[in-house]
Amino acid sequence: MRRLVVVLASAVIVGACSGGAETSTTQGPSEAAGSESPELAVSAIVSALGQDDAETLDANTLTEQLGLLALIEGASTTDALAALGFASEQVAATFWGTFAEDLGDFVDAGVEDIRIGDISTLDVPGARYATVEVVFPLDPATRVFVLAERGGWRVDLVATFPGAFVSNIPLAVERASSPGVDPELLESIRRQAISLDALEAIGVDERTAQAIAEARDSMGIAGSG
Repeated sequence: MRRLVVVLASAVIVGACSGGAETSTTQGPSEAAGSESPELAVSAIVSALGQDDAETLDANTLTEQLGLLALIEGASTTDALAALGFASEQVAATFWGTFAEDLGDFVDAGVEDIRIGDISTLDVPGARYATVEVVFPLDPATRVFVLAERGGWRVDLVATFPGAFVSNIPLAVERASSPGVDPELLESIRRQAISLDALEAIGVDERTAQAIAEARDSMGIAGSG
């Protein structure tokens, strides 16, 4: 998803030009309310993909994880901070657009053909999570979305796509810890430890368990158990 770096760079330039010298890259609008249930959040994401509705994609995604996503994709720390603020809508839309492309022509097949399967809820210390099984047209796999309730249900990217995120957390922490970087970027990554708690509660394989342990170590955060 290297086009994300281009999107971020463009967003930072636009933000700097429009906001003046006092503009903060981390400041943005209040986070939207998400959805009333886990299945509605997933359905909102899917429908928004078919309509290029960036606002809905942003509202139903844990946007506090977008700084981590940006660092994983090779963006600068400045751009990663922008992903936490005014650029979040663009970054969320780019992420989900790439996800849709990876599934093939599922939008052309008709979003009405997407099926929601089993839904389970679980609690971890300090948060409520849910898993939602989804079957997309033309995709033989049953995919599981993990959602968090934060004043509304939103997709947790770290817990839904652990293979892309978890093993890359130590490098992201290292970059966010560099001298001169706004400490909010590092703190935004450390807050994702609760997503690791959710993954462990759901159950992971040995390889992912090891990656989680290494991620926690880099964050300086012990496990919930």
